[in-house]
Amino acid sequence: MANLKSIVLDDAKLLNRYYDKRALSSLPQHSGQPFRFGQVQWADDLIEMIDGKPSVKPISATLASLQNVFHSNDAVFTYKNGEIFVRATIPSGTIAEGDSKQFSALGFLDNENELIAVCVTQPVWVYSDRSLVVEATIRTNIA
Repeated sequence: MANLKSIVLDDAKLLNRYYDKRALSSLPQHSGQPFRFGQVQWADDLIEMIDGKPSVKPISATLASLQNVFHSNDAVFTYKNGEIFVRATIPSGTIAEGDSKQFSALGFLDNENELIAVCVTQPVWVYSDRSLVVEATIRTNIA
C-alpha cells in the first residue's frame, strides 16, 4: 500500500514565542529591551523522507530550537503590509575547505537569542566555494 502522505516543499511559521514577546513588549509596564529580531541560524533540520523523497515536517508552534545548526549570522529584515521580508546569505568561504553542510531550515532568533520563527525548504548542500542566499517572507497577519 502506497504512503498517503503528501510531499511538502516548504513551510514557514512564526512561533508562539514571537506573539508572546511582541505582546509583552507592547505593554506600558514592560521594562525590558524592545522586542527585536536578531540573528538567523542555518541548520539541517525538519526534513523527513516520504517514499524516498525529502519532505518538510510540520513546524510546531512551540519549537524551542533547531537541530544541526552549523552557522549563525545577521540578515536583512524589511516590513511592508503585514509581511516581514528577510534576505539571509552565507558567503562562499564560510564553510571550511573540504567540508560540506546540508541546509534545510532557517531559524530566526530574537534579541535574547530565543527562536521566534522558522522557514524550512528542500535540502541544499553548502560547501566552501558555494554561497547561498535565502529570501523569505513571513506573514504576520493571520488571514
